[in-house]
Amino acid sequence: MAEVRDLLRVVEIEGASYSFPWSFSLFARELENPFSLFFVWEEEGEVVGYACYWLVEDEAYLANIAIDPSWRK
Repeated sequence: MAEVRDLLRVVEIEGASYSFPWSFSLFARELENPFSLFFVWEEEGEVVGYACYWLVEDEAYLANIAIDPSWRK
């Protein structure tokens, strides 16, 4: 699960991945959102990707996902 300490790196990956990136505050809100599940992927202690999705009743909605460009194939 993502933690506040991960957000600076998440925002960095987001900025490298999208033309209209989410802000730090948007990601911070997702950490507090009871419907949100927010995961990070780490390699050797460094965040290299993340996924954020919402669970509402019996559905899941992928809200945001990205992998650091240097880790993409």
